[in-house]
Amino acid sequence: MGKNKEAKVQKKRERKELIIRRKKRLGKKIYRGSKLSALYRFYRDYESKVLLNSRSKLIDFLEKNCGEIKFKSFTHKIPKVFSLKKNYEPTLKIIFEINKSIFESRGVGILISLDFEDCEQVDLPSLFLLQVCKIELQQDLKRISEKLRAVKLVPKIEVKKSKENSVNKQLWLNGFISRDQVKIENDQLNPIDTIGFLHGRKRQSKYSENRKGKITTYTVRYIDKCLNDFGYELDPTGKGFVEGIISELLNNAEDHSPFDSWYITCNYFKKEMGSIEGLIGELNIAIFNFGYSICEGLEDNRDKNNSQFNELDEVYKAYLSKVGPISKENYFTLLSLQEGVSRLKYLDESRGTGTIKFINSFLHLGDFENDQFKPHFHIFSGFTNLICDSKYKPFEKEGRQFLAFNDKKNLLGKQDANYLKDLALKFPGTLFNAKIYFNEEYLDKKVNGKDS
Repeated sequence: MGKNKEAKVQKKRERKELIIRRKKRLGKKIYRGSKLSALYRFYRDYESKVLLNSRSKLIDFLEKNCGEIKFKSFTHKIPKVFSLKKNYEPTLKIIFEINKSIFESRGVGILISLDFEDCEQVDLPSLFLLQVCKIELQQDLKRISEKLRAVKLVPKIEVKKSKENSVNKQLWLNGFISRDQVKIENDQLNPIDTIGFLHGRKRQSKYSENRKGKITTYTVRYIDKCLNDFGYELDPTGKGFVEGIISELLNNAEDHSPFDSWYITCNYFKKEMGSIEGLIGELNIAIFNFGYSICEGLEDNRDKNNSQFNELDEVYKAYLSKVGPISKENYFTLLSLQEGVSRLKYLDESRGTGTIKFINSFLHLGDFENDQFKPHFHIFSGFTNLICDSKYKPFEKEGRQFLAFNDKKNLLGKQDANYLKDLALKFPGTLFNAKIYFNEEYLDKKVNGKDS
């Protein structure tokens, strides 16, 4: 009897709250005889209109920077090659379309289907970007749902796994399917674990700095844990150095983002090669932020950073006159990676070292390579895709580190278009991705050879 009485009291409270909320929102008289079901129908209809007119910060940003995104379907057939590295434009377009459909499903309860069945290749940048977009959309939907009572905002997403097990391994590590949907194959690279998707914001500076420091330390510990498989770890100096360059990259991510936020992820695979080469470990690291491109960052601060910008502009003009056409976006992105170049140089003379040191350090740390495994570093920013590997990587000259994509290591020489790529569709921010490999025998040779 007591429970029934409590239920009646609770129901009465809910009805009273609904009446008050309706009065506040619409300013209309509510008659005492109104029934809860009638109020519910009223709110449902009213909130459906709210949903219809609601906006997404993410979708608005993508459409403003990358063009209109057309809603096509709630079912998405993922292409055979879902990879920003190997199939850039179709992959980016379908990521945009998936997010548009997630937002369009708000309040409707329609299932969003991601069908990877025929997908044969994926990469970390594509899955990372897709998950980050989903996280940002959830924030948008949460903000909208705070205004609602009758209509629920719970987007349902179903992921159909691939026939290709190597794809499923990536889907599992990136949070799309469960562990029991993946087969472990003794003769293949197998997924071990991931740090997940770590997210930080610039707001509330003291808290933000503390969180950034914790995430940076956690990331370096994860790298150390992977090295432990091969009997090695970073010494205190090495840990401090790696923490420093990751921290600067995260600072850059904040500076370039109207969202004031950044994301970082790492995952690890390994494979036993046998008695000759032993264990192979693959470490993947990615850092991403929405926002303007590296080139746009330099352009936006040209007045405050006038001296440096003019120097870069003169180098660009010299290249055009000596070599020939190259887009300003592509060339300025390359120039921005040279040690000492930064859009915020006018604020801090030490800025402008993080990216090139990150590239150089990770390619040096995990530069084991054979016919099957090739370490590389990718940057996607605006209309530019920049790639480093054993063919072209940072070099030192007169105490500074530089990067050029030709055999002569010359910034005023023709750059290899396979490594400095012009993109037809603008990337909605900046993404760094390092893929490196560890091998015990190779690490032993580096250490015994006193390779610091």
